[in-house]
Amino acid sequence: MTVDLTTALTTVQSVLMAGGWFTSVRLRHPLAPPDGDLAAHVFFDEIEVNLVYAGGEDQQTHQVGIRVFQRADVAPEDEAAELSLASAVGEAISAIAADASLGTGSGVRNVDAAGETGGGVRAFWGFEEVGGTQYRTVDIVLPLIVDGSATWQA
Repeated sequence: MTVDLTTALTTVQSVLMAGGWFTSVRLRHPLAPPDGDLAAHVFFDEIEVNLVYAGGEDQQTHQVGIRVFQRADVAPEDEAAELSLASAVGEAISAIAADASLGTGSGVRNVDAAGETGGGVRAFWGFEEVGGTQYRTVDIVLPLIVDGSATWQA
């Protein structure tokens, strides 16, 4: 069995695009300035095998990273920019929490919200320069528990 690493990424991307909170949602970390005022990028952070069952099937945690970008120079003294960023991040996390398996056929058993297999869902605020432009960023860490990603042989 081939380990499917694409489904988790594209499923999270689809949830974020459907919500309409971001002007663009792309896979990978950007090397050039992101598109739009509020952009999200989805990428893999880590993969960990948590269990191998007697038949060889496994349970894995696919830790997906979501980095949200907002231009920092738009109106640095305007509190509304920080509030809109916090609102978009909160709504995105709420939408993911509302459907913990991220939909039928996603291959995701559940979002590991409380960190049963490691760290739970987390978000960190910061700043980053991309292509000469300063951005306010939020990094969302989203651990997804996935069943049957691979079959291991003894």
